[in-house]
Amino acid sequence: GHGDFTRDNLRGIDLADKTVGVIGTGRIGREVTRRLKAFSTRVLAFDLRPDADFARSAGVEYVDLESLYRSSNVLTFHVPLRPETHHIFDRGSLRLVPWKTYLVNTSRGAVVDTEAVIAGLAEGRLAGAALDTFESEEVVMEERFHVADHLTQAELRRALATYHLLRSDRVILSPHNAYNTEEALERIVSTTIANLEAFVEGRSTPNRLA
Repeated sequence: GHGDFTRDNLRGIDLADKTVGVIGTGRIGREVTRRLKAFSTRVLAFDLRPDADFARSAGVEYVDLESLYRSSNVLTFHVPLRPETHHIFDRGSLRLVPWKTYLVNTSRGAVVDTEAVIAGLAEGRLAGAALDTFESEEVVMEERFHVADHLTQAELRRALATYHLLRSDRVILSPHNAYNTEEALERIVSTTIANLEAFVEGRSTPNRLA
């Protein structure tokens, strides 16, 4: 859009023959896995409740988290934020991954420790990171530094770490925007209405999670 067609710093990698670690194989993780297989990738998966049928049908291998970190060239996170998934990727995890690993988080910000990402980028263990959600996004996106006296020291530290990522040319940050298409918004409205109608009529809601 700006007439700049230079290829500087634009060299990428092929996904073919790479190993991608999918952390969380719920509905979204499964859809991501199916798309990854189209690129001739080897997919390793971690989930607290491995699904053998899915593994067979999708050609996926479930492994423990440490093995996944040690073997993956790309990490992609698709887990809910719970006590057991908070900072599921931290500095200890960073020590396990191969050099020049790529990290993608589209789940919840606190699943990935921001300071571990910064350390990984600085030392080259992480080649890049793409984050559609990140710690302290509510502070950074809403520019709440003007009320910094209301932030805890930990919140302020995390927000400053996120600003550090914003300056990196090896990081893509997006504003929790993966859902934001015209069609997806229409589906959200239709699904919400269908769930409300089912609840009022005493029927099981079509999108019940548990």
